[in-house]
Parts: sequence; structure tokens; C-alpha cells
Amino acid sequence: MRVWITGAGGFLGTNLVSCLLRNSELEITALTSGGEKLMQMFPEEKRLTLENRDALSRVPDGALTEDILVCCAYPRNTDGPKIAEGLAYIKDTLFDAHRTGFRGVINISSQSVYSASRTSAADEKAQVSVESVYAAGKLASELLTELSSGGRPYTNVRMASLIGPGFDARLTNKLVKNAASGGELRIKGSGQIFGFLDVEDAAKGIMSLIQTDPLKWKPVYNLGVKKGYTLPEIAGTVRDVMQKEYGIDVSVSEEPGEAVSDTTLDSSLLEKDTGFSASVTLYESIRRIARRIMNSYGN
Repeated sequence: MRVWITGAGGFLGTNLVSCLLRNSELEITALTSGGEKLMQMFPEEKRLTLENRDALSRVPDGALTEDILVCCAYPRNTDGPKIAEGLAYIKDTLFDAHRTGFRGVINISSQSVYSASRTSAADEKAQVSVESVYAAGKLASELLTELSSGGRPYTNVRMASLIGPGFDARLTNKLVKNAASGGELRIKGSGQIFGFLDVEDAAKGIMSLIQTDPLKWKPVYNLGVKKGYTLPEIAGTVRDVMQKEYGIDVSVSEEPGEAVSDTTLDSSLLEKDTGFSASVTLYESIRRIARRIMNSYGN
């Protein structure tokens, strides 16, 4: 079976390619504007084909009836024209998917389509609440996926906030960078619970859907961890990793905070249908992030 991936050069995309290549029965076509990165990561891989991001538009009608499409591409840039361009690409890709006859389409959406101020884990029946440009774009991608399906199987995967090596804009990575320099970690203790998902688990969760008959997919799945983490728990884990793995003592100081929210997702529907549940611990996620950052410092 061949799996096509848009946005294959991005954070999730590269990890998904790596995960899929561990299955010897799969072939991958990566649609990306950053093919050099994938060439460096997988220089000898014969089952990986790199194509320009618009390559699907040149495929004949009805030629891909045995294939699966995973749409990871999304304009993270908040620049208005870039967002408009990115959404137009998603629209064109999804309608090309219908034209070429994909067996199933997996659109990567986000937990951001639920309220950011929710106080409990959201399941797929939770009220959708668009509170940012990013969330509006993700909801638009879901609607386009449904609109373009033409009755063919599809699903929208509402992904938890991803963490992992190389995604340095995330809170976890910033805390590790501060700790690596021996700095004190200053945090605000509050009722915030973060539903961070390791990117390796994210890739495996998508894989579980690829290995499931598309005719059995639900229109929406949440993909996240069973238990979220408070900010003191995250900072404490960073402290423990730096001490145990690198002998760096890090102090954590906590100030009172007032914010209350819970960004975790109830992923029991995905587990029921595919058998998948996230397994990478917070400690292991932080350890991998720290290893990447410390290696960049020459340690």
C-alpha cells in the first residue's frame, strides 16, 4: 500500500515518514517543498518517493484507489496571505484526492477547535469553539475534507499539542533550554493542565488508522494522552531529567497563578476502533528533547 503525505517536511510529517518506513509493507510519497531535509534523513530509502507539493494535481483521475492520503500540511504562519494560500492548497489537494480516488483521507486537525478555557478533557462530542485564526483554519480544513469526500471514507484527527525534539517553540523545549544553562525555572502554579502528546505517539496513532479499514473510520477522532500535566509537574520532570541524565542541578520556583484550563483530549474512541493509546511518558519526551538540545551545545 502507498501512503501519500502532504506537509511531509514538517515536524509531524518527518516523524510520520520515519514511523511508516518501519513498516516494510508500506511505500510513501512525500509531498513537500522541503525535500532536501527528507533526503538527508533517509538517503538510502527506496520506498520513499519525494514529490513537489502540487504533484497530486498531475495524477490521472481514478489512479489511486488503493492509496491513503494523510494531510499534514497547514500554514502555521499567522501572516494573512500565507494562511489564505495554505488553505487554498488544502482545498486543491482534497479535491484532487476525490478526483484520483483515494481509498481514504486522513486530515490532521487540532484540539484548538475546542474551547481553550475548557476545564475537562474534550471528547468528539464536545462543543466546537473557534477562538483563534489557527483554530478557524483547522475547522475549515475539516469542513473541506467532508465537502470534498464525495462519499469516500475520511476522518479528521484532532491532535493534541505536540512535543518532541526540534519543536523549540513549545513550552517543554523552552524549559529544557533554560535548565540546560543552569538557570532557575520560574513558573506560575495554577489550575492549568497541558495535554501534550509526544510526536512519536502522534505518528503511531496515525499509523493505527492507516492500518484500519477506512470504511470503519469515524468522521472525527481525538488523538491525545490519557493524563495531562500541570506546569509544576512539567518543570519538575525537566529538573529530574537534567539532574539524572546530565548532572545539572536546576531549581524550580513557583509563584501563584489563577488560570484554570484543561487541554487534554478523551481519545477513547480512537482506542476502541484501532487499539492505539499513547505510551511515551513525559519523562521520556523530556529526555529526548534534552538530548537534542544538549547535543546542539556540544554536550
